[in-house]
Amino acid sequence: MAVRHPAPALGMLPTVLAYGGGMLLMYGVTRIALPAFVQFGMSPPLAWFVSGGLGFGVLLLAAIMLLRSEGCRSRADILQRARFRPIDRIDVVLIGTVGVGTVAFTAIWAALLGAFWPGFEPQPWFIRSGPLADATPWILLAWAPMFLLNILGEELLWHGWLLPGQERAFGRMAWVHAGIGWILFHLPFGLGTMLLFAPFLLIITYAVRRTHNLWIGVWLHAVFNAAGILATLFGLAS
Repeated sequence: MAVRHPAPALGMLPTVLAYGGGMLLMYGVTRIALPAFVQFGMSPPLAWFVSGGLGFGVLLLAAIMLLRSEGCRSRADILQRARFRPIDRIDVVLIGTVGVGTVAFTAIWAALLGAFWPGFEPQPWFIRSGPLADATPWILLAWAPMFLLNILGEELLWHGWLLPGQERAFGRMAWVHAGIGWILFHLPFGLGTMLLFAPFLLIITYAVRRTHNLWIGVWLHAVFNAAGILATLFGLAS
């Protein structure tokens, strides 16, 4: 079946503008909006969930607008252009295996970074606030919408809209350009956080590039983020 809305070639300039714009947005979230919410009286994690949710919501809106600018008018058009494809049993095994393996590898990677980098901080200051018991339990209610906006906003923009166009411009090595750009997008969260996430970001980008299925990226991203934030909030990660 012919693709109704094929991706245009998105080379170096769109790649730099997209990831650079996203990075500036996250600097605004972490340096302006989040501290303002903290001064208003919110705990740092709650302030992050609120301000981060707004930031990722902007990414989701930008992705939808960019897809619509290419002629994707209906939900079906967007799903096809972004390459949301059915998940089969092999995909489920892939998600489970890669998801659990990546979480385990990241724990080892964090230990290695800590051993060779004195003062290594794996989490940004606004998450590094102790176990969930030190906060109010309903903070998870604020995390849930931010979590969804985070996953859908990043995946639809970076891997649904941008990556297919990068594949037309860069060919098989598009995942390298996309992965490096996605790594740099995380710089506003701190150098330690960016380096900690780097292997995962490259793996998930390659997985989406290899399978041409955005659901792979959505589920792998969800597994990794959920494991990380819950381990941090419940004091299992430091």
